[in-house]
Amino acid sequence: MPGSNRHGVSAFIKRVEELVASSPEAYAILSVDIDHFRQISVSLSDEQADHLFRQLIGRLRLEVRAHDIVERTGRDGFAIFVSGVGSGNRVARLCERLLAAAHEPFPVDGNAVLIKLSIGVARQESPSVAIAELMRRADVALQFQKASGGSGFSAFTQTLDDELKRQQSIVGDLAAALDSEREIVVHYQPLFSREDLSLVGHEALVRWSHPRDGWRSPAEFLPQAEATGLIHPLGQIILDRAARAAHDHPDGFMAINVSPLQCRTAIFAQQAEARVRALGCRPEQFEIEVTEHVLLDDEQSAATLQDLRSRGFRIVLDDFGSGYCSLAYLRRFPVDKLKIDRQFISGLGEDEKSLKIVRAVVDLAHALGIRTTAEGIETQRQLDLLRDTDCDELQGYLLGRPSPMSGTMSAFGA
Repeated sequence: MPGSNRHGVSAFIKRVEELVASSPEAYAILSVDIDHFRQISVSLSDEQADHLFRQLIGRLRLEVRAHDIVERTGRDGFAIFVSGVGSGNRVARLCERLLAAAHEPFPVDGNAVLIKLSIGVARQESPSVAIAELMRRADVALQFQKASGGSGFSAFTQTLDDELKRQQSIVGDLAAALDSEREIVVHYQPLFSREDLSLVGHEALVRWSHPRDGWRSPAEFLPQAEATGLIHPLGQIILDRAARAAHDHPDGFMAINVSPLQCRTAIFAQQAEARVRALGCRPEQFEIEVTEHVLLDDEQSAATLQDLRSRGFRIVLDDFGSGYCSLAYLRRFPVDKLKIDRQFISGLGEDEKSLKIVRAVVDLAHALGIRTTAEGIETQRQLDLLRDTDCDELQGYLLGRPSPMSGTMSAFGA
């Protein structure tokens, strides 16, 4: 159980085993966590946090039968044993009631504290399955629910278990790859000026050459790196490689993607500046690409962006238009450039709305003093239409694919 303590879990298992031995009823184990409890607990004392938990457990006990068990098993989690649940529908209805009970504000010393729960469910499917194994299965379902955004419930399936084992294998292999660094490769995709298609910079893109499986997709391993904290050493490798490439090619900028977790680190900007200067570069040579998730994250992320910009790094908002980012963020945050999401670029030449959206984004950005890049250009028609706009920079497979730095000069570059 995430964040569990061994004594609490052992006591829970013992109580459940005693109940199961005396009752033939079907049962289920629920593994429960408070979402984002670390951020919530910052504003609470230990006594206030304990008071919050006592209120929460009291509410949840009202939703289960008198002889069922609700027990705290860790700093931000607890386990629930429920009996008399012969079907998945009954468990689902119970979970919905538990979520609703936790949704109402909790009074803590005159303040209203709001929380949300993630729940993992494991139902008894065979008398031969031990309680400890059911708890493990509930934890698997809980991890899946939290990885899916939290605030809800998921039931254990063998598919989930297989997926978790696959993810754990990726994490183990990635940790080993980071230790040696030989399997981690950085390729560079060129960016070009719209006006004359001259080369203006590169974007550093990480690749993983797995010794057994070959090239692993970033979409496969980057989420695991983010979830486990391996993004920090991985990001350091990318920054080092990109800085060395920028030192050898000082005429254009170097764009580096930075994750929300990196931006939550208070000293990230300081470390980034120190590292690029140690490798003979200046922050002004670099663009830091972030997604809107960083803007929507927390105060520390905003402070990190401000700090990066004050040190000379330029801030680029990637995938603009793909999510829920409010235009107000363009006023509040230090954004130097927008990268227009590829979904609008792919529609160029196929529907008029895509071109109108691209023109509107470019006009809006320029009115705010923000430069623009169109990414994902794959056809000549898309390129021709974009060259007829005021978009500043162009990027895509048509112009140049990611490759080692020596191979990024395409026919469009100098």
